[in-house]
Amino acid sequence: MHYKINANFLYLCETTLKEPNSNEIYFVVLDIDECTKGTHSCHVNAVCNNIQGSYHCTCKDGFSRDGINYCTGINKNINLLILAFFVILMLKSI
Repeated sequence: MHYKINANFLYLCETTLKEPNSNEIYFVVLDIDECTKGTHSCHVNAVCNNIQGSYHCTCKDGFSRDGINYCTGINKNINLLILAFFVILMLKSI
């Protein structure tokens, strides 16, 4: 196993390859799926999407913000319940 630091990522590599008559070294990168492993930092109201070398967090429907620290908003089902409650109150007052 080898490690390679590239930009902001640390890659775990399975094999190091070297071309004959060349000084270039190539790495075969193993992608670690943080989403499946549960090692991501996504908010509880976000969905984790694996990408090569990292992951991306997206807030679920009805929520918005960065997907990591915040996913705020009211779920659409709660909005419907609140609306139904006010309709019932209005009908009772008629």
